[in-house]
Amino acid sequence: MRGQAKRYFKGAAITLGALLLVFGLELARERFLYWRIARRLESTHAQLRTGMTKTEVKALAGEPEEIAQRSPDEYWTWTSRGHEGALWRRIGMTSTKGHYDLIVRFDGEHRITKIFGGVN
Repeated sequence: MRGQAKRYFKGAAITLGALLLVFGLELARERFLYWRIARRLESTHAQLRTGMTKTEVKALAGEPEEIAQRSPDEYWTWTSRGHEGALWRRIGMTSTKGHYDLIVRFDGEHRITKIFGGVN
């Protein structure tokens, strides 16, 4: 009986260790993907220039996450905030501060007039 209990606890310890490893690897994967998105926004911000068209901006930044009309201007927004990962949200490790945001204002001619970007 003693040998059986020892094997059971050894198996349980190995299983628990494997679960913790998988959990840690998933947290790291989600953090890496979040970091890549934030760096991409930062890089895009550095490439944007006033006078660029919406088509040029989409080619660099992709589809905006939000579009707001404030006549005659239009604001396109991208943020890294929503990309922290489901596991990070589930365990409550996300924050509302410290995310890279990029906002571009277009005029009635569909050209950039102002670029806002940085960590909120």
